[in-house]
Amino acid sequence: FGYCIGSGLFELSTGGDLLSHIRDEKWRAKTTQKDKLTIAVQVAAALADVHALDIAHTDIAAKQYILIDGMYKLNDFNRARMLEWNKKKNETCTFYNGKNPGVSRSPEEYKYKQLTNMIDVYSMGNIFYSLLMEMKVFTGVKSKTAQKMVMRGDRPKLNST
Repeated sequence: FGYCIGSGLFELSTGGDLLSHIRDEKWRAKTTQKDKLTIAVQVAAALADVHALDIAHTDIAAKQYILIDGMYKLNDFNRARMLEWNKKKNETCTFYNGKNPGVSRSPEEYKYKQLTNMIDVYSMGNIFYSLLMEMKVFTGVKSKTAQKMVMRGDRPKLNST
């Protein structure tokens, strides 16, 4: 008999997450372009801090940024990888992730290739898209279809607003 167990410790947020805000009409109506730029800086700064610690989050998405005291903070590190250094090659070691669902991941993740923390940067671009277009990437496209599009290098459409 055996089992595996995981746990997490998260900062309490009563402010919700960025994806739920992006989907909320009232939030979108009151959020200015300057507000969106401020949020984008918060998203990028949080990811830069994580990467500076040689950590790949590997699950960057708007829902992972929670609003605490007026600032969006990155949380949910259950897929995170501590990056190791290859002394012989003088470079960061790559890694693999199994099970890569959804529509917000990089082409390398859907192709199950060797990965680096740059997959987080790709996913951060999807958050910027969501902020600017006021919808999640590939809205209305089935996951498998969107994943094939990402692997081909296709990007979601831009709306005209």
